[in-house]
Amino acid sequence: MPFARLTGNLIQGAGGAGFAVFQASEATLDGDTLQNNDTGLMVHSASKVRPGGQARPFTSRSNNRGIHVVRDAFAFVLAVVENNSSAGAITLFHSTLDFGGSISGNTNGAIVDENSAARFVSATIRGNRGAGVIIGDLSMVTFSGATVNGNSGGIDVVCNPQFSGTRGVFTDTAGGTTNCVEP
Repeated sequence: MPFARLTGNLIQGAGGAGFAVFQASEATLDGDTLQNNDTGLMVHSASKVRPGGQARPFTSRSNNRGIHVVRDAFAFVLAVVENNSSAGAITLFHSTLDFGGSISGNTNGAIVDENSAARFVSATIRGNRGAGVIIGDLSMVTFSGATVNGNSGGIDVVCNPQFSGTRGVFTDTAGGTTNCVEP
């Protein structure tokens, strides 16, 4: 299984992903900056990304998409995701995003859809032009000490049909608005 470690790099100007992890590979990011790419970080096809040894957040800014986790991939990241022209973070096709850090200034903060899961731990999601978090088909998002408020989309946490779910949206998002229903 291929493994890559990045520490303190600046990756910019890629027509595709600034940093892409494919084919069941693994990587760490530690204080790197991914900017002015089509996608800052792409994790694909059963690959995994996690923080590096010093656990410094990486930055994904001014890309089209900040983080894109798809096709049974897993990303456990500490990051500053800001000012991307599309979504800050997208998690699709049975993938998992475990996120700490901040997501701001994007079209939408985070999108979790198509049987995927996300957990926002001590994360701040605010100041996005649309919703803070959008949850779709058969997907689940857990909030733990997160702040999700002040997004311009009218609702901070959006539960779309069909069968989207949340935990902690009422107790752990610092008063953000939502249309979600928890048991």
